[in-house]
Amino acid sequence: MWKPKPATKFDVGLPLDVAWINEFSRAYYELCEGRADHEFIYALAERLMPIGVSIDPRKVAELASFAVTFEMPGEG
Repeated sequence: MWKPKPATKFDVGLPLDVAWINEFSRAYYELCEGRADHEFIYALAERLMPIGVSIDPRKVAELASFAVTFEMPGEG
C-alpha cells in the first residue's frame, strides 16, 4: 500500500485518502502546466483514489494525464 512521503505542511495530520487526493491533484496540476480546472482535477482524483490508493499518486496522475489527452489515431 502507498504510504505518503513525510507530510508537507499542507498534509500534516490528514487521513491517507485526503493526503493521496491532495498529492494526486498537485501532481496532475503540474503535469498539465496549470491548464486544468481544479474542480476537474479533484473530481478525477476522487474517482481514481479507490483503485489507486495503494499506488504513488504521482504515478496515477501521470497515467491519468495520458489517458485524458489521448487521441485515437486518425480521429484527431
